[in-house]
Order: sequence, then structure tokens, then C-alpha cells
Amino acid sequence: MKIDMKIPNRWTVEDREQNLAHDSYFYATIFDADTGEEWTGMIGTTAAGGGHYHSPYPNIDTAPDEVRAAYWEIRAAKVREAGLKDIREQAEYFADGDVFIGDERYAAPKGTLVEVFKGRKVPKGTTGTVAWVGPDKFNPGMVRYGLDVDGERVWVAGGNVRLVETETFKVDDHRIEMFVERWVTAPAATKDCRCKVRVPVPGKAEMVDEGILIPA
Repeated sequence: MKIDMKIPNRWTVEDREQNLAHDSYFYATIFDADTGEEWTGMIGTTAAGGGHYHSPYPNIDTAPDEVRAAYWEIRAAKVREAGLKDIREQAEYFADGDVFIGDERYAAPKGTLVEVFKGRKVPKGTTGTVAWVGPDKFNPGMVRYGLDVDGERVWVAGGNVRLVETETFKVDDHRIEMFVERWVTAPAATKDCRCKVRVPVPGKAEMVDEGILIPA
């Protein structure tokens, strides 16, 4: 697809700039409502003369209802496929039971019984109950735990502990499909035609509530 301002019924889905050390590169995602074609590519750069630095086509959110509906049908298929893949992978991770609870995304809640299995400050094999959990300022994306051990509070890096009692689950694919379809067809989703729409991946507790994870 070539950028040509004379071609009607084309709409900008995304328009972004990439700044590098010496030059900028400009990209756009364009939807041609007449052909149903979606195209993403570079539309200009300061490294070479010419080209558009912003998409010449209007934003798709300003398009007529029938154009936005047509685009959403095309986009929804991609959103649906990505959502099924993302949630399935996450559900399988939880289903194994051996969850890495040092990561902020999977931090163990207060009251969880954990075991120290590595590290130097707290003896390996020490078990305690999570009484405090917070970000590890020395390790972005990870957590630290305050554990109650025999009436005393000990502090340990999240990556040094594991669950004492693990649960294993079966994954219900039909429930994943229901979750994704409910999100994809929600009014809030269908109104937003932007390129970066993605189905949110639920956490473990929500997956259990949704029936995506079934206790084995």
C-alpha cells in the first residue's frame, strides 16, 4: 500500500514516531475501507528527504459507523487469536502448580505458607507465613517478603521462596473462549479501533472464578 492523499476512504489506525540517536522514523497503520486491507509501515524519516511525517489520512475513530464496524470485524479476529494464545499460555503456567512467586505478577498474598529454598541470609528449608509483600527496590519487577517465622519477622527476596502447598489445575479451553468472546464483543472494546487493543489476561484467582482453571 502506498501513501497517496488522493485515495479516499483510507483511515489511520495508529500513527507513531521512533526516535533514535540521530534520526526519527515515522510509522502508521492504515485501513483501506474499500479493499479491507490493513497495512503497517514506515511513512517517513528524517534520515532521508521526503515522505510524510504523519499519516495524511484521518483517524479511524472519526470514520462513519459502517467503516469502524468493518474494521473492527477484521481487527477482532486478530485480537481474538492473540487473546486465546495469551490466556492459554498463562493458564497452563498456573495449572502446573509450580508458580514463580518472586515475580510481581504472581506475588503470594498475605497468609500464604512459603519455604525458603535458596539465598544466604535465611537458612534454606525455613518455612513461614507471608505477612508483608512489596516491590524489591533492588530488583525491578520482583517482590520482597516479610515472613512470620516462629514469632519473628524475617525478610527475604521473592525469588528465594516457593509455595509449600501447591495446587494443580486442569485448563478448560471452552471457558477461555467464552472469556475472550465476552471481552471482544463488549461495547467498550468494539468502540476502540486502535491497533493496540488486546484482551487482558486474568490472574490466577480470576481464572478460578471464571472456570478457566479447574482443580485437578
